[in-house]
Amino acid sequence: MNPQEVRLRPLAKSIAGYVVPSLRTVHHANSQSVRAEYAYSVALRHLSRLAPWSDFQVPQRIAEFGPGDALGVGIACLLAGATHYTALDVENHTDAGANLRMFDALVALFRARTPIPDQGLCIATAPEDWAFPAFIEKNLGWTLGAGRLRRIRADIVDQSGRLIAFEAPWQGRVDIRPGSLDWIFSHSVLEHVDDIITLHRLSREWLAHGGLVSHEIDYGSHDLTRTWNGHWTVPAPLWRVLRGKRPFLINRNSHQDHLDAMASFGFHLLEEERTERPGGLSRTRFAHEFATMPEIDARTAVAFVIARAET
Repeated sequence: MNPQEVRLRPLAKSIAGYVVPSLRTVHHANSQSVRAEYAYSVALRHLSRLAPWSDFQVPQRIAEFGPGDALGVGIACLLAGATHYTALDVENHTDAGANLRMFDALVALFRARTPIPDQGLCIATAPEDWAFPAFIEKNLGWTLGAGRLRRIRADIVDQSGRLIAFEAPWQGRVDIRPGSLDWIFSHSVLEHVDDIITLHRLSREWLAHGGLVSHEIDYGSHDLTRTWNGHWTVPAPLWRVLRGKRPFLINRNSHQDHLDAMASFGFHLLEEERTERPGGLSRTRFAHEFATMPEIDARTAVAFVIARAET
């Protein structure tokens, strides 16, 4: 255990948050998440990796955990060929104006058949090919039709739910029928979910038999500690202080925790890619509850998985 790993600034913010409620938030406007190029890249990278498992078809009814400040990734999936998108979050941090600007920029990227962007973006999982996906190009005749674009734009403004729905908080009563979704995805989100068991259970409940999930999960400390994997060294009492009154932080689950949870609800792992990071601490330095995690998990900074709902 190494309590000295904790950075002073986030610890001070946590302590101050007990008396200053405005400091308890963990939501910050992410300039990258509201860039159309970023949303376009995330959507096409997931769809590119998913394609061999979906017969090179864009899944029709889809949902995303944690869209963040804008619905760009979901809108990009609609422009690629999805027919309905549900955003799942703790709170709705988006606004119609930002989403409309994102929509217009994404339409321009699709019309130009722009190759998948990689410059200036934080990318761990690469697509199968950086070129504009051919299986998506064949859809553009109808996905970019004037009438459909008008309907998407109107739904962004009216929030009617015909093409785009927002469910927050997703842990409560949501308007998603069991077995109604074809694909659920997330990107650098699942590390913030306290109850991953419920998340994977609900994902299986909402997916049709044979439905797919794809998740990119960031296992780093998010600068809470001096070392990228130092969050696993922090003893539980100090971690509770660091969490403070925040509604969520990072959950400190390992990659194996997610794999075990998915398997327990009938997901069959189809693809797994790990990005290992040098310079981390050894498991011998971890707090006792994390010291027995697989050695490879202790070195895994980011992982990408695709799984199918089979049982």
